[in-house]
Amino acid sequence: MSPSVQHKPRPSRTTSAPLSPQPVQAAPKGAKPAPKAQTLSPLQILVALENDALTAPDRLALKHQAVNHPRRLLDLGHIFWIKRQGKKIRISALSSQSDVDKNSPFIQDIIDVLSRYAHAGHLDQAGLITLSTPDEDDLIRPNNHAIRQFHYAFPHGFYAPFAPHDKSGGLLFTRATAFEDHQSIIMTRLGQSYGAIWASHSAKPRDILSRRKKWLLSAGALIIIACGFIPVPVATLAPAEIVAETPFIVAAPFDGVMERINVAPNSHVEPGTVLASFVDTQLKNELQVAIREEHVAEARLRQASLSSFIDEEAKRNLAVAQAETTLAKARTQYAQDRFSKTQLTAPQDGIAIYSNPEDWAGRPVATGETIIEIANPNQILLKINAPLLAGEALKNGARVRVFMDADPLRPLEATIERASYYAAPTPDGQMAYETYARLSSPYALPRIGARGVAKIYGNTAPLIFWLFRRPIAAVRQFIGF
Repeated sequence: MSPSVQHKPRPSRTTSAPLSPQPVQAAPKGAKPAPKAQTLSPLQILVALENDALTAPDRLALKHQAVNHPRRLLDLGHIFWIKRQGKKIRISALSSQSDVDKNSPFIQDIIDVLSRYAHAGHLDQAGLITLSTPDEDDLIRPNNHAIRQFHYAFPHGFYAPFAPHDKSGGLLFTRATAFEDHQSIIMTRLGQSYGAIWASHSAKPRDILSRRKKWLLSAGALIIIACGFIPVPVATLAPAEIVAETPFIVAAPFDGVMERINVAPNSHVEPGTVLASFVDTQLKNELQVAIREEHVAEARLRQASLSSFIDEEAKRNLAVAQAETTLAKARTQYAQDRFSKTQLTAPQDGIAIYSNPEDWAGRPVATGETIIEIANPNQILLKINAPLLAGEALKNGARVRVFMDADPLRPLEATIERASYYAAPTPDGQMAYETYARLSSPYALPRIGARGVAKIYGNTAPLIFWLFRRPIAAVRQFIGF
């Protein structure tokens, strides 16, 4: 298979073709003779190549020089930069190519040939390589793979490792004609030179700190350590909500079914405003039956009263008729009271607090179940679900700073009024202390139901403890000390 990139051998730059004769013109009188062109010797070119490599800014530039510049010194075809990693061989640079396609057949054929030489141990030191398909029994076949026929325009190669007995890589020089002995010495020197310079690029120079820098670093470290002992108040963040201070609870007076809510959520109501209605069909019928029973009892009482003047038996039944009439009136009054409670009215003015009215239509409720809260918007408290870490800071009068979600740029000030002694589970499954604080901010009071984040300030402690209190608590709970 022919390689993807081929170069025809170029004549050496140290030789020049004979020039055709030109007419000689006499030099002007008094003119200086023209200087003769100087031809660099191979040693000078070698020194120039090493000087260029030493001044290479990075590894990429060094690799580019290694696979291109040696052709100024020797008549070469291709130069390969070989990287070895165990038994794996990779070509990372190639003459006149900005990038190497590792999947091209040409590169695969070169790697296949080099792999067979590596398995035979011929790449551990500098030596000649034949870059054409060898005979069947010349070398060991790696992994018993079949050897594909490979014909290369520069079959004569010389491998120069980066260091004697180095297995990390080297340079592979190729040409169309066989190499001479003195050229092998030059190529070995080039491989070792580029390898040494490549290794020097990997070592990062040490930054030597001056005495002034050391003093500044020491002073900075001492300042940071000193700042760790500055006393600061231990603060804890917790979710907060604005709630009514003393809301009036409108609850279900009996077991029944809600018909509808007559007021909108957060609307202002006055005393006597109808808030909600129950389904009253059964209670209305019970009231009508009680009224009829009362009329019947009154009729029996009148009959017994009239008959008592002439009939001793009717006179004896007069007391029973009076008792039945009284009982019928009580039943009527009870039915009237139950029927009057089918419409819930507001006992005071305030705002009606409840959920979506559509959730209550046709909903069965039990006696005592909360339906609506009537609250004064000017009498509010801050409800805080304080985490367990804030237990010691929950003291009456402790300072609280609140950042509301609707207005985070203007924090509100508050002081704790009361806090529960026992933690209770929150709706999100966490344990927290239910804490109430009173707002003392000069800004306008937020509406009931507004949420935010409260910052609870406790006792003072060193700054380092405030920064690492969670890791310290986790470690102590884990090791028990």
